[in-house]
Amino acid sequence: MTNPPAHKIPPAGRGEILSWAFFDFANSAYVTVIVSVVGSLYFKNSLMGGSEQAVLWWGWAAGLANAFVVILSPLVGALADARARKKLFLLITYLLCFLGTLLFGLPVGWMIALAGFFFAQIGFSLGENLISSFLPEIAPPGQEGRISALGWGIGYFGGLLSLGLVLLMIQGLKLPASSGVLATAAFFLLAGLPTMIFLRERATPTQVRGATAIASAVHSLFSTLKNLRNYPLVAIFFAAFFCLMAGLGNIVYFTPLYAEERLGTTQQEIIVLFVVLQLAAAAGAWFFGWLQDAANSRSALMTAVALWIGVVIGAFFMQSKTHLYIVGIFAGIAMGGSQCTARAVVGMLAPEGKSGEYYGLWGVFGKLSAVVGLPLFSSIAARFNMQAALFSTFAWFLIALILLIFMTVPKRGSNNAGEKKVSK
Repeated sequence: MTNPPAHKIPPAGRGEILSWAFFDFANSAYVTVIVSVVGSLYFKNSLMGGSEQAVLWWGWAAGLANAFVVILSPLVGALADARARKKLFLLITYLLCFLGTLLFGLPVGWMIALAGFFFAQIGFSLGENLISSFLPEIAPPGQEGRISALGWGIGYFGGLLSLGLVLLMIQGLKLPASSGVLATAAFFLLAGLPTMIFLRERATPTQVRGATAIASAVHSLFSTLKNLRNYPLVAIFFAAFFCLMAGLGNIVYFTPLYAEERLGTTQQEIIVLFVVLQLAAAAGAWFFGWLQDAANSRSALMTAVALWIGVVIGAFFMQSKTHLYIVGIFAGIAMGGSQCTARAVVGMLAPEGKSGEYYGLWGVFGKLSAVVGLPLFSSIAARFNMQAALFSTFAWFLIALILLIFMTVPKRGSNNAGEKKVSK
C-alpha cells in the first residue's frame, strides 16, 4: 500500500509542526546527556576505571559510528525519497538509538557498552537527517528559518529537562551514573512518540519496488554527487558545512574532558555548564532563525561561524571556571545559531522531491566531518594535550568562514537555485 499523492494531504498545521519539533526535544536528551555531559565521563570513570585511554576509545568509537553514517545516510535518504517512506526509516532509527542507549547503560562491560553507544550514535545521526528532511514539506515558504529554529529551541529545553532528571537521579538520589543513561533512553523513547503518531508523510512514491527502488536510489545519489560541480552553491555550502561540523563536533564530544583537564571541573560543574549552554543555545536558535528569515541565510550562518572562532580563542586562554561559563554562553548561542541556520539552508537548496536525498547528503558531510575531526582531535590530545588539539578546531571554523564568503543562498522556490553562479 502506497501513500496517497502529496496534493491530497493538507498542509501541516500547528499541531503537526509541533509534533515534528518534538523529535528534536527527544533526541536532544541523547545528545545532551550521552554525547555532551555524562557519556564521556561515565565511560572514562565508571566503565574504564579512569584510564586515560578512554579519550582515545571515545573519539574513535564516535568517529567509526559516523563513518557508517556516511555510508548509510545518502542511501537511506535517497531510498526514502524513492519509496516515500521517510517516516518508516525514522521509526527504525528511533528504535536503534533507544536500544543502543539502553545497552550503553547496562552492566555488560566497557567494550559491549561502547558498542551500544556506537549503534545509538548511528541511530541518532540517521534519525537527525530523516526528521530534518520533513522540513521543506511542513514549512511554508519564507518560514524555514523560524520552523527550523522552533525545533532546535524546543530541543534545547528537552536537553535541559533530561539533564535535570539525570542530575536528580545521580546527585540527588545518589544513584549510579548508569541509571542516568537508562533514564535518558526512556526519555528519548517517550518524547519521540508524538512525532511517530502525528507527523505525516507527504512525498509521492515512485512506481519502482524492491531491488529496483534501491538501484534507483543509488543511481539518484551518485547522479547528485556527480553533478555537484554544476551546482556551485550546493558544493560550497556542503564543504563549509563539513568544516563547521568538524569544529562543532570537537566542542560537543570533548568539552567535559577538556574542562576536567584544564580546570579540574567536577561532574556537577559540567552539568551547570551545559544548563547554561542549553539556555543560551535556545536563545541563539530563535534569534538566528529570525535573522535568517529577516536578513539572509549566508549572513546569519557567517555570524554564527565567526562567533565560534571567538569561542575557541576564549577556550584556549581560559583560566578560571567563571571564564568557562562565559565561554559556554557564547558557545551556546553559536551552536543554536549555526545548527538551525544550516538545516534550513539545505531545505532551500534541495530540489522538489529530493529533500530526503539532500538531507542525506547533509548527514554525509556532517558525519564525515566527525570521521575526520574527532579522531584527529583525540589523537592530538593523546600525543600532546587537549589545549593543543584546539588548534584543529580553530582551523575548521576559519576554513568554514572563508568558504561561506564565496556563496549566496537563494530563497526556496527559485528556479535552478543550485545552478546560480557563485557570488559575493
